Amino acid sequence: MNGDEFIDLLNKQNLEADQRRRAAIEAEWNQFGEIRDKDLLLRIGYSSQEFFDELLSSHPAKKLADSIQNVSMAFDILSRSRMAFVDLAGKFHARVVHQLHKDEDREAALSEATKEVYTYSCAAESLVQAYRHMISGRAEIERKYNALRAEIFQNSTILQFIKGLRKSNNHVHILTASPHYTITNRFEGKPEVKSGISFNRAAILNSNEWSVGAKSFVAARDNLEVIELGSRLIKSTIQGRLQGRQKQGSFVPACHIALRCA
Repeated sequence: MNGDEFIDLLNKQNLEADQRRRAAIEAEWNQFGEIRDKDLLLRIGYSSQEFFDELLSSHPAKKLADSIQNVSMAFDILSRSRMAFVDLAGKFHARVVHQLHKDEDREAALSEATKEVYTYSCAAESLVQAYRHMISGRAEIERKYNALRAEIFQNSTILQFIKGLRKSNNHVHILTASPHYTITNRFEGKPEVKSGISFNRAAILNSNEWSVGAKSFVAARDNLEVIELGSRLIKSTIQGRLQGRQKQGSFVPACHIALRCA
């Protein structure tokens, strides 16, 4: 037997040993939900990285772990896009306060604000899909989620507005977010500056693409300030409904669940 033949034989024996070890591990998982054989655990420690990676891919909890990681990544993207929008609104306000904003800057500001809102909308859609994938086939989790969603969002018109926004941005036309400001001069003291970034109420109310429920939500509000819609309204609703049921440190998971319904 030459050197190459010896190596081929050794590789074949190692492969067969790995297959037997993997079969034994999967049998332990199926029977006990864990590996109880200490010798088997010890042999895993001496296995190759390739074998270890293949073993992880067949772990019973691998699908759930991937789903959880997916949700975490989607929520991180959503949070980053929201902070980008808040930062944009802050810079716009600062430019107005310090009289650096010019009328010719309006188109650039409108384009940037609309881009950030669109990014946020897409990120929210990704989070929705990640949650749906995670709870799919888990009847008890889905039942608890539906009960919590019904408790948090008793006013269904806000859900119809959020769904309408997502549908409009992805399938009809992108809803623009317009920066605006007012400066009120006072006899004493500095002028009062108010600024914001809003959706066009009239564009929604006059459109045939939006549902009656979504239009009802829009008609009941004096304005559609983007930050207020995305933060104060939903956050205060969640906090109000979950008061006394969630510890302060567990608010983020509650937000995760609530955002799933969008």
